[in-house]
Amino acid sequence: PFRVYGDTTVLFDWANPQTDAEGRSFITWTMTASEVATDGWFKDSGAGVLYLDTLVSEGSGEACDCNGNTIAWESAEQFGSQHVVVKLVSGTGQFEGANSQYEFDYTPLVSEQNEDGNPVKLVYSFWGEGTIGLVK
Repeated sequence: PFRVYGDTTVLFDWANPQTDAEGRSFITWTMTASEVATDGWFKDSGAGVLYLDTLVSEGSGEACDCNGNTIAWESAEQFGSQHVVVKLVSGTGQFEGANSQYEFDYTPLVSEQNEDGNPVKLVYSFWGEGTIGLVK
């Protein structure tokens, strides 16, 4: 089993809404996190989109442990549910062949909003668990 705890900062760009090729409106977001997990300390960063029609957030990024090993991930969340599913899609070093997932729930610590009441900065603490399956 894999367990992880961390603190994350997410920044939302409401000032620059965009439309994809299918005509769906979205805003972009970026995130950074510091995490401690079963396999050590990690620094994590990623980016993604929040679709405005469904409020589904999708993203991807990479976590790097203190030895330089990395895990690439993809995530999905129904915005506001405070529940995220993270799929581990590849890795380097000891995480080469990572292919599994974990889920986490988070607790908002800080939420800064713009003049329309939309979150522009979200800081949260999370606890999650799952597996790190390695395909060799």
